[in-house]
Amino acid sequence: MRAEIAELLAELLADIVIDVEVVARELNLRDAMRERLRRALDRLDCAQAVSSSMRAMAAGIEEEEAVREAAHTVQMLAAEWPGDYPEEAAAEWRCADREMRTA
Repeated sequence: MRAEIAELLAELLADIVIDVEVVARELNLRDAMRERLRRALDRLDCAQAVSSSMRAMAAGIEEEEAVREAAHTVQMLAAEWPGDYPEEAAAEWRCADREMRTA
């Protein structure tokens, strides 16, 4: 059942990314709004990677490896947008660090 829920989440996230990208192309956005949209899409990409790790664990893939991949993806997102993810303050960093220590 967990695998089916994780698969549904992945499909929903993929549909969201497509919808946002289509709408973004049709709008005439200011630079600041384009940057905010890019950040949102980066976050969706990160969520998709985390969802993929969840599916891998549900399918029996090594849990340690899946957790490490998800934590790495969150760390990459934080590195791309450091203003939104100040080290030691953002919840995403704390989760990624905790998962890396327990993995």
